Amino acid sequence: MTAEHIIELLDTIIKSGRSDALQVTCSEMHETPTRFAGNQVTYGAETEQIVVTFTAYQGKRQASARVNSLDTQILKDTLKRAESAAASAPELEAALKPLGPQNMPPECSDKLQEQDYLPETRGRMVEFACQSGRKEQVECSGYISVMNEQRIIVNTTGLKARSNRSTLEYSLTAQTRDGKGSGWSGAWAPHLTEIDYQSITRKTIDLAKLCAEAREIKPGRYPVLLSPHVTECLLHNWSHHLDAESINKGLSSLAKASTQPDRNYVPRLGDQVISPLLSIKREIAHPLICQFAFDEWGVPSHDLTVINKGVLEKIYYSLPFALSQNVIPTGDRQSFLMIGSDKTEQDLIASLERGIYVTKLWYVTWVNPQDITLTGMTRDGTFWIENGQIKYPIKNLRFNQSVVKLFSEVSALGKTVRYWPWPYACPAIVAPEFNFTSSTDAV
Repeated sequence: MTAEHIIELLDTIIKSGRSDALQVTCSEMHETPTRFAGNQVTYGAETEQIVVTFTAYQGKRQASARVNSLDTQILKDTLKRAESAAASAPELEAALKPLGPQNMPPECSDKLQEQDYLPETRGRMVEFACQSGRKEQVECSGYISVMNEQRIIVNTTGLKARSNRSTLEYSLTAQTRDGKGSGWSGAWAPHLTEIDYQSITRKTIDLAKLCAEAREIKPGRYPVLLSPHVTECLLHNWSHHLDAESINKGLSSLAKASTQPDRNYVPRLGDQVISPLLSIKREIAHPLICQFAFDEWGVPSHDLTVINKGVLEKIYYSLPFALSQNVIPTGDRQSFLMIGSDKTEQDLIASLERGIYVTKLWYVTWVNPQDITLTGMTRDGTFWIENGQIKYPIKNLRFNQSVVKLFSEVSALGKTVRYWPWPYACPAIVAPEFNFTSSTDAV
C-alpha cells in the first residue's frame, strides 16, 4: 500500500471517532539484516514491520492504542480501544491537543537503491570477512543492516505528513583464537556499495593481531585521542542535558538557578558551556544524518544550532513540555551533528607528545548524572602514543570520567564522520586529561 493510500485510509478512520481530537501515526520498517560469527553466516532475513498508534484526546484526558495491521476493521477496533481508554484515563494538568498543518523541512535526498537490498551485495561483504578470518587465523563476527523506515502522521486538526529515513550499517569484530586480541571497526554510508568493506576487514584483523601483544600501563590521568565512535558514545550520554524539561527540573549541567518566583531552574543560554572548538547542530537532511522530517508529535525538525563554538544557543522542547511552558516546540533531539575540522586522526596522533588513543568503549554506565560522570572500559584497540606516533597497544583500562569536564577541555578535532548505532556524526577529539582508574584483563 502506498503512503498516499495509507494517509487516505487513516484519515477516513479517525473521522469516524467521537473524541475532541484524534491523532494516528503509522511506522513502517523494511530491514534486511545479516549476521555472522566464527567466520560463518548465522542469520539472514528480510523483515517488514508496521505499527499503527491511535491517540484520543478528551478534555484533559488522553490515551493511546496500538496495532500491527492496516486492516480496516482492525484499525476501527483499535480506535475504539483508544477512545475507551481515554474516557477512563486520569486527567492531566492541562488539555493537550495535536498540531495543525506544519511546514516540514526537506528530507535527505539520498535514498536507498535496489542494490542495497540485494543479498548478493551483503553476501560479498560477509564472504570476504569470513574468508579473511580463516586465512589469518582469527574469528570474524559482525552484522550488516539495511533498513528503510517510513513515518506517517494524520490527525483531526489538519496535519497530514509523511517522512522517510534510511539506515545502513556495517559492524565487524575480529578476535584472535587464543582470545588475547580483539579489534573492531564499523561504517555507515548512504549505500552499501560505498562501504570499503575490504579495507575495514583488513584493518579490523590487523587490530586484533596487534592487540594480542598489548602491554600493561599504570592507571592515571592521561592526554587522550578519542575516536569518532567514542565521541558519539559520550555525546549520546550527554544529549538529554539539552532537553528543556531536564533543565527545568535541575537535572542538567546546562541548568542554573532561576530568579523567577515560579521557576527553580532556567537554561544557561548565552553561556560558554563547553570548549569553544565544539559546535553541535541538528540538520536532518545532512548526508551523514538523514533523519525524519518531524518527530512523533508531528513537530517539524528544522535546522537548529544548539551549541555554537561552545556557547549554548538553543535547547530542545518537546510538544507536551512546550505547551506547558507556553513556548514554541523544537521537536526531535535524537540526531546530532558535531562540527569537526579537516584534520585526520593521523594528524591528531602527530600532535600528541604522549597519551592514549581510545578507539571504542563498552559497559558504559552513569556514575553521576548531574555532570555525566561515566564508568566503563576501553575495548577493541587501545594504544600508547609517544612523540606523535603510536608506539604499542596497551591492555584495556577502566575509567571514571565526566563528559561535561571532557567536552569543556577539548583541544583539537578531526573530521566529522558517522558510525553506528545512533544518528550522530562526530569527529575524533583530543583532550588533555582522561581519568583511567584501573587496568583490566578483559579483551
